[in-house]
Amino acid sequence: MSKHNNNVGYTGIYNVLLDDVMPNLSPPAYIVLVIICRMTIGWVTDRESNTRKFKDTISQQQIADLSPYNRLATIAEAIDELSGKKIIKVEGSAKRLKTYSLNMEAIIKLQNESVTYEYEQKWADREESESTHTVDST
Repeated sequence: MSKHNNNVGYTGIYNVLLDDVMPNLSPPAYIVLVIICRMTIGWVTDRESNTRKFKDTISQQQIADLSPYNRLATIAEAIDELSGKKIIKVEGSAKRLKTYSLNMEAIIKLQNESVTYEYEQKWADREESESTHTVDST
């Protein structure tokens, strides 16, 4: 049971991350991305206005403590994977303490590409469906 059981909350994760990004990540990168989402957009700073954080300074040890991975090298590799795929932004020069945020520009671009693909696929399916219907003129 959660240690915060008196505070029923949730972390909204963008659909494009769940649908398009996460299936293509290694398991450690998947977990680290969920943790970064929780520590940023999932963290409400003001309940009345529902203001959320967009970035947070998190140590690799904090991430490891929240994940099933206890090797900091595994966490660092996951962060490098996410950063390399431009899903997160990493700021700071400290070795193990950095500021993380979701790369919203990349996420919005992925979302737009996903919506465009879905629209094009539905249109192609519709055209194919209409072309297979023949009218008997006899």
